Amino acid sequence: MAVASSSCGYKTEMRAVVTSCIPKHSYHLTLLHVLLTVAAAVVLLSENGAAQNRLGYLPGDWVTYRQTRFVTSVGMGWNDMYFGTTGGVIRYNSLDKRWKEPLNRTSGLQSDEIWRIAVNPSDDMLWVETPLGVYSYNPLFQEWATEFDFPTQYEHSDIRRFTDIQTYHLDVGWSMSYDGEAPFLTDPQLREYQVLDALEDRWNHLWLATYGNGIADVDLSSRFVTLHPVGLYQNEVEAMLVDGDSVWFGSKRGVTSDNAITLWDRDSDLWQYFDDVYDAWLVSDEVNDIAADDRYVFFATDGGLAKLDKKDGSLRSFGKALGLRSDEIYSLYIEDSLLFMGGTGTIDVMLIRRDSVFPLRAAIAPFGKVLCINHIGGSFWIGTDNGLYRYNLSDKRWSRFDVPEGYLGGDIWQILPGRSGEIWFAGIDGVARLDSSLVEKEAFLTRRDLNEHAPHRIALAGDFLWIGTEAGVQRYDRVKRLWKFYSTYDGLVNNYINDMKVEGDYLWFATPEGVTSFYWNNPLRIRDE
Repeated sequence: MAVASSSCGYKTEMRAVVTSCIPKHSYHLTLLHVLLTVAAAVVLLSENGAAQNRLGYLPGDWVTYRQTRFVTSVGMGWNDMYFGTTGGVIRYNSLDKRWKEPLNRTSGLQSDEIWRIAVNPSDDMLWVETPLGVYSYNPLFQEWATEFDFPTQYEHSDIRRFTDIQTYHLDVGWSMSYDGEAPFLTDPQLREYQVLDALEDRWNHLWLATYGNGIADVDLSSRFVTLHPVGLYQNEVEAMLVDGDSVWFGSKRGVTSDNAITLWDRDSDLWQYFDDVYDAWLVSDEVNDIAADDRYVFFATDGGLAKLDKKDGSLRSFGKALGLRSDEIYSLYIEDSLLFMGGTGTIDVMLIRRDSVFPLRAAIAPFGKVLCINHIGGSFWIGTDNGLYRYNLSDKRWSRFDVPEGYLGGDIWQILPGRSGEIWFAGIDGVARLDSSLVEKEAFLTRRDLNEHAPHRIALAGDFLWIGTEAGVQRYDRVKRLWKFYSTYDGLVNNYINDMKVEGDYLWFATPEGVTSFYWNNPLRIRDE
């Protein structure tokens, strides 16, 4: 038998060398130390998301927000309440009293349409049933897995607890009713929202799943009801604005008859909706662009301009009757106390504090639709569906502008300032960079460099140029001159990019199926360059 001599004077079998060298009085302490080290590693793994997925991303790098006001089911974990919706799973932490990041296709779930939900309250293991099957979510490793059966032993409902209560205290104009088959909530506009599920938590609150108005929280001690609309009003987001803690989302009706402007106040973690059907002061909720200064938020809509006061939430709208020459407003630009509004062949200017409007006239052929406006250097630049125009402030002259190759002659969707006076243009034929002398320095053409996918939006972040197209996002490293492509395979909810915004180390992508946030500069992620 093989033996070994240890420095502590014992002779032992090779397999016992390690334990024989540990004095008896410290053996249990060493074992405890190992167990604590392993436990700490697991905690770090779960809290910091240290385990990158097969694509190299950490949990939370990609987060998608969708329409989640149609709630189908409720589940309860240790501290979290779980709600199945038609747009994935949303989670509310009862201790922090805040909503956690939603779980949907971006987090690895195969289908966002949740039929029912079950949660193991001891470890928050989650199961959902969808049209594509049953899936489980492990909160420790933050991963989804396919299951064969739905664990009905963890499925609970207190819907009868809700119907047994006769008196509730709701916001003014709201009411509850029960028709013998299903309970309903009715809003001040007499719209009804069926209550599909209910569950009581450990803090004497009853959580209601309403189909159309999100979550209702009933305090069983006082019978007061708090309404929690959560998520986008609808998925088709055309324009967005990140304004401090406030994030605004503007949509179009599309194939649905329902639409509203969505506000997410990240400080209070509250969601709010504004629609033109029931708000007489909102001229239209079909939004093309959003801009804001320190006092007001402005919405360019298909029916005119809407102006919201941040202090009191009041709205005022402007159309042809109040001085605009075009009811369809496509673009906005704010400079000092002036708001520039691009319409159909028109640019109108508002004195923001006075609400007075005057026309900006150009001694050239009609613009067409004014899709973007920016003031860079000594010129105002106007992007239209008929090419690019320039107003030179030094000689007060308008002119049409193009490069020798002619690829700035079609739709121009975005104009951005760059470094040292450079200007970036994005249009149907590609992306171009001009220096401060208006000499072309770089160009990425749709037909040559972007795989025939037109650049709807561009953004500059760090050393990267980000290009949002109809088929995903292209990132160009301006230093290394390398390209990287992002799509739904990485975490986008949809590849068609309607709008794109930079917020420090985060990028926001507005798509026809919701809005995705990407932590593009996460320092904990192993770089993919």
